[in-house]
Order: sequence, then structure tokens, then C-alpha cells
Amino acid sequence: MAAALGKIQQFVTISGGDSGRRQDRAERVRTLFRMLVGDTPCIERRAGATHLVVACTRPDEPQPSIGCGHGKPFLFRAGSPIHTARGDFDANALLAAAQSAPVLARALEHYDGQFALLACRGDTCSPLLVTDPLGQFHVYTARQDGLVFHSSSSLLLAALTASDFDGTSVREFVARGNCFSDRTLFSTVRKLPGASVIDLDASAEAPPSRYWQLADALPQNTSAGTGVKEVGERLRDCITALRSQYPRPVFDLTGGFDSRIIYGAARQQGAADPPSTTVAGAPGDADVRCATQIAARFGSPHHTVSPLPGSVNLWQAAKDCLALTDGEYDLLEYAGIHAVQQRMRQRFGLSVNGSGGGLLQGYWWELLKPGLGEQGDFPFERVAARRLAPAPQAVALLKHTFNDSLADHFRDLAVAVDQPVSALPNTARMDHLLLRMRVQRWQGRIASSTSRFQDVVSPFLLRPVLEAVLDVPARRRDRGKACRLLLQELDPALARMPLDSGMPATPLTATTWPAHAVTGAQSAFRRVLMRARPNRIFAERATRIQVLLANQEVQDYLDMDHMRMADLFNAEQLEDVIQGACRGSAWNTTQLGRVLTLEHTARTLEKEGGYNPAVRF
Repeated sequence: MAAALGKIQQFVTISGGDSGRRQDRAERVRTLFRMLVGDTPCIERRAGATHLVVACTRPDEPQPSIGCGHGKPFLFRAGSPIHTARGDFDANALLAAAQSAPVLARALEHYDGQFALLACRGDTCSPLLVTDPLGQFHVYTARQDGLVFHSSSSLLLAALTASDFDGTSVREFVARGNCFSDRTLFSTVRKLPGASVIDLDASAEAPPSRYWQLADALPQNTSAGTGVKEVGERLRDCITALRSQYPRPVFDLTGGFDSRIIYGAARQQGAADPPSTTVAGAPGDADVRCATQIAARFGSPHHTVSPLPGSVNLWQAAKDCLALTDGEYDLLEYAGIHAVQQRMRQRFGLSVNGSGGGLLQGYWWELLKPGLGEQGDFPFERVAARRLAPAPQAVALLKHTFNDSLADHFRDLAVAVDQPVSALPNTARMDHLLLRMRVQRWQGRIASSTSRFQDVVSPFLLRPVLEAVLDVPARRRDRGKACRLLLQELDPALARMPLDSGMPATPLTATTWPAHAVTGAQSAFRRVLMRARPNRIFAERATRIQVLLANQEVQDYLDMDHMRMADLFNAEQLEDVIQGACRGSAWNTTQLGRVLTLEHTARTLEKEGGYNPAVRF
């Protein structure tokens, strides 16, 4: 069976209603694509009772031949799927399985990464939509007037359905920089769950077929389980698979454990050439210094990239990122990520990062002590107060009076997320909470944005590795012991290189404790010296924000007489945020970025969507 396979940046599917209404909406989608994304070809297919509009092949690739031959099978992919067992993407095998959602779900056992697939065996067959196992690549749905829409862009669905802002999501975005549960910034748009196969011609109420459940991968006890050696072997296997499928990968390398472990697995994986590496930052940064030393020691081609050189117009760069982030990530912050990935895309075919490595270190487990590994009560209030709810000034920025505190709001969200795993040990429940509330929504939003123009993968979050990490006994993962053991197992020479803090990366043993003690004292002394010196980062941040605020358009965005979101914010608190950002405050700079992101999103919907969105609490 011949299949036309092409990487795509964005898609919209339109189901339900009659063909005339679907065609009318498809014309509107093409217009919105041109407005929101630019002058990029749109490709259309019709299958069953669904109309597909696929747009925006990535700029470095030829346009795939997926618009011709109506009646032929098709398979479109967005993001970066990886077959972890074989290392290739077998479009024909997936199309053969696309006869129904349950059959296709069984065929996805070894497909991983962050991606979405659209598959159909022919024009008379129901098209199927697939989301990745963890839901890292965000896919959305909306309904209007009997039509059901699915898309990789929540902003496009918002414009298509003239959606207002969702007040709860706006509150979360101002406080945390992303949205939670299945909500988006937009009241009519919802995020789809991961590991799902959805029949687009089926009833809107029909549940999707699930091909994996995170809850099933969590350990039932904290003592038995996988050793770190198994984690290392699975990491090497997955890196072999991704290198087979994606040429010219580049590996993030920093001063911590996560990216270093991935780099160590890549070094030992058996490739003839040492892996290429990259780090983002200024020459004096600890990450840059550490990564440069490691790359030089092992002969890796290394690239240090400044996120946004001073010559770059930060505001223009930020606005350009709206088509990637859908307004659901701080545009000022993502502009730096985008600049780094764009430069890497010019040289490399895949960006490999260490996201998810914190699971091996028992991330957030300190909140479970002294009852680590116990069953029963779970510290939802502590997690909400210390890890999810920010400082009180984030609440004061909004005019609206809420019936609960942010801590109570996030506690209730955590309780709902925990429900499927509430009988498990608290360590497994914390891992589940972290993956569902932080990795899927925060890291997933970054990954979804970057995947629109660059292939990207996080090996720690591929199922073979993730399942092994989650199964490592709690006593090994606590306090990061498993990270040191794994690095020592993978690459002893790399383990002997110090971390960015100056501490050894080797396990603490009878022979290594003197080195740990000495470098620990040295590291503490350096931290004291750094606090005594003028903070270069504060000064650079303050200068950049002052230049940003000198921009006439930015001034207009923040003028309460002109703001589209003026009714949302407390004027005095907003002025405090602006002044704090001018002084280099990290928190105020973050708040300013979120305010500007919401305002720019509102103005874009007004200009390109043709309506003025309100905020509905």
C-alpha cells in the first residue's frame, strides 16, 4: 500500500454537519492560516464525513505530495514520532492498521516521542487522529453549531469559533505561565488526552481508544523494581533508534545530571563520531563553562548559543512566536528558546534534551518526607503551596475576586489528577502528579511549540526509559543517588567531571567522600562570593526590559486606556510589576511577559479573528 507521508506544522479537521458547512468552515481555516501563520500552502483532503486542512510544511523541507490523489490512503504526521524498537517510521504498517481505532491503537505499541498522526485508508473510511503517549504534543478540540474541530493550534480554533478567554485558565497563566487540566486559554477549546486514537467520524461523545495508561506504568511498591543498569540499557537502545530515524542529532549539554546522562548514553551507544552538543547561555555561565569543558574533554563538536543577542529586537521576536505558542507560553521567554532552536535547525536534524530527568532524582519527593514511600494520606496542601501556587502578588495583579485561594485551587486540581493512582505509594503518586501537571502542560507546551519547526525529543520521556525510571526502587532515586549510579554505569570518565556546582558527579562512597567534602565546602564558599558581587544577570535583565519598554507599541500595550485586557488587571499592581522588571526583578519580568502575551493574543484575535474576546470567569 503506497502512502504519502509528510511532516506538517499545523492541521485542522472539521467533522459533523453537512458537507456544505464543512466546506465553508474549511475556507475560513485557510484564511486564518494565511493570517496567523503566513503565506504557506494549504493542502486539503476529504475522508468520510471529515474535512482536513493541512498547512505549513516546515520551511527546510519540500512540500510533501499529500494534496493529490483523492481516494488514496494518507498519513500525515506532526511532531517527531520515533519507533523505539526499530528506529524507522513504517507508514504502510500504520495505514494497514488504520481500519479502526482499536486496531490502530494496538499497532502503536512501540511508537513514542511527541507527535500527532492523521491516518485514513481512503475517502470512504473514517479518518483517525492519534495523540502521543504522554500528550506532550498538544492537540485540541472545539465544537460549534454541530461541527467538531480538532487542531494542533488552540489559537486557530479560538479564532475559528470566536472564543472568549477562559477566566480560570487566565488566572493559572498569570500565576504559573501555563494552563492545567484539559483547559486552554480559550473557553471553547479543550486539550485532548495523550495515548488516544480518535475516530473523527464517530459521535463526539464516543470515548477514544487508549493504547497506553500512565497509571499502569507506576510501581505498586517501593522496594522491588528495575536497577539503574536497565535504565542505561534502554537509554542506549532509544538513542540508537532515534539516530537511525533522524540524521544529525544535537544533544543539549549543561552542568547538571539530566543532559549529561543522555550525552553519556550517546557516547557509549557505539556511533563512530562523538555526539555533537550545544548549550545556551553567556560565556561566563556555569552551564556554559561546564558543558564546554566536557565537550573538549571528549572531542565532541560543541556549539554555544546566546538565546537572544543584544542586537535582536526582543519585542518583534516575541510577537513572531505567537503562531508557535498559541499565546499559552510567555512570548518573551519563548523568543529566547526559539532563537536557539532556529540556529540549531540550520545545522542539525534533531534536538535532544534531558527533560524528564528529574524523575530519576525523585523530583518533589522532599515534600513526602519523613513518610517517603508510604501509602494513604498525601500532602496535597504542601504540594500546592510550595510547588504550584506562586507569590501573593500574582493574585493581586488580577482585579477579579475569586472564591478560593490559588493554593486551594491547585490543591483541588492535584486531588483530581491523583484519583486514578490514589492507592499507590506516595512516591508513585508524586511522579504521576509531576508528569500530568508539569511535564505534560509546561514542558509539553514548549515541545509543541518547537515541534512546529524543529524535530525534538526527550529520551527520558520515551516509554521504555520512563517505565524503567519509574520502577527504580525509591531508596535509589531518593536524593539523586540513582543519577550518580547511572552516570557511573554509563560513562565512568564522564562521571569524574564535576557538576556546575563544583560537586563530583560520582556516587558517594568510602573512596569518594573526601572529594565530596572538599568540593562541597568550595561550592558553598563560591556561593557566598557570588552573593557579595554585583549580579550581572540582574543588570542585563534590567537593561533588556528598559529597551523593551522604550518601544512605542509596547507602551501602547501597557497603557490602561488602550489595553484590550485593561478590565483584567489592577492598574497599581501592574505599574509595580513594570517598575520591578525595570530593576531586573526575575519575578516581575516573568509577570510582565505574561501580561504582554495575553494582550498580544487578544489584539491578534481582534485583528485576525475579527472579534474582541472577553474574559469569562
